[in-house]
Amino acid sequence: MTTRVLTWTDNGKEWGKPLKTSGATFYVTAFATVLGAVLLWFAFEQGRMSAASDSPPIFSPGAQRGEPFVALPQSLPLNANKVALGNQLFNEVRLSGDATVSCAHCHRFDMGGVDRQPVSRGVGGAQGSANAPTVFNSGFNFRQFWDGRAETLEDQVDGPLLHPAEMAGSWDRTLDFLKSDAGYRLPVQGTVSRWRDPAKRQGCDRNV
Repeated sequence: MTTRVLTWTDNGKEWGKPLKTSGATFYVTAFATVLGAVLLWFAFEQGRMSAASDSPPIFSPGAQRGEPFVALPQSLPLNANKVALGNQLFNEVRLSGDATVSCAHCHRFDMGGVDRQPVSRGVGGAQGSANAPTVFNSGFNFRQFWDGRAETLEDQVDGPLLHPAEMAGSWDRTLDFLKSDAGYRLPVQGTVSRWRDPAKRQGCDRNV
């Protein structure tokens, strides 16, 4: 065991701290201190530059698609009609097998996008295998579902709809309903027929 002095400079004044450590521990501690200082400086500089200009932050959304941490945009260009349709579908119980469960059943906006249950329940009180993850800002997740098996929201759309312990629905029933119901016929026309063919589904998910 040896005594070493860890030194640093602050506003032109040198400071020191005696450390009784082994050689390996000393260098690990020194490295962690320097790394922490660099990260603090980087965070400070990013905040200072963002405050001084209208330019987007260094970590801009979309540029790092697939990264675990992505900054959220201050605003998004959204189509008001699609937002209204999405809200209607999100709360539509008739998409489920027995017309009792909607997406909002497990993802409640008044509870942070979840149901606050240890394990979520679906049609007929069926018990699932996990609790519902929040839907808030979920479009920016680098993976969907707790196990990350889906890459995007569009990729995961089959899961809740078809799962027997969730909505217990089917695409044929869902598409027939959307095509026949007067409240949905116009907004989804042109999309339903493509969804019947799995080979043509890519790109349509965003509209259903």
